[in-house]
Order: sequence, then structure tokens, then C-alpha cells
Amino acid sequence: MIHKARQPQPSVIAAYEKRIAKLEEDKLVSAEKAANPTGPKQTFEEMFEHAVRFLSNSWEIWKKGDLAWKRTVLNLAFLEPIAYDRENGVRTPKTTLPFKALGR
Repeated sequence: MIHKARQPQPSVIAAYEKRIAKLEEDKLVSAEKAANPTGPKQTFEEMFEHAVRFLSNSWEIWKKGDLAWKRTVLNLAFLEPIAYDRENGVRTPKTTLPFKALGR
């Protein structure tokens, strides 16, 4: 008895072709990223200077900055969003390591 090879369904073929096209696109994107590596736009010294300036003047940045700067200050200063309790008000936030070290 001879077995006939079963033909794949057109929907299965289309799904495989779609997946292969996606993988080829991802491969091209990865190759382009590898060909044009982007390193830090600033030197370590410049980034360190910005960090020290933030730690020493975070309140000034908060006062003078727009909403984006205020969000940045919150993200850099606190580990999680500041909690608010209706009965007790603002809860004590968990600060990041640099602020913990400065507090001691």
C-alpha cells in the first residue's frame, strides 16, 4: 500500500510564510543595529557631573523644571510612586540608594 503525502493547508502555509517574513525583518533590523552601535553620548565624567548636580540641587530642579523634569526627579529619588492615605495623608516614601546614603 502506497501512502500519499498529505498536502499542507493553505492557512498553515500562509502562517509559516508570515512568520518567516517577520524573522527576516527582525534579522535585518538586528544587523543594522549591530552595524551602527550607539554608545553613550556623554563621557563618564559628564554623566557623573550630572548625577552629582542632581543630588545636590534636586529641589531646584523640581522648582524650576517642567512636568517632564518633575517626573524625572520623582523617578530618580523614589523607588515607587508616593502613596497617599485618605486618613493620614502622604505616606513616607521609599527613597533610592543615593538619597538613603545622603540621609545618614
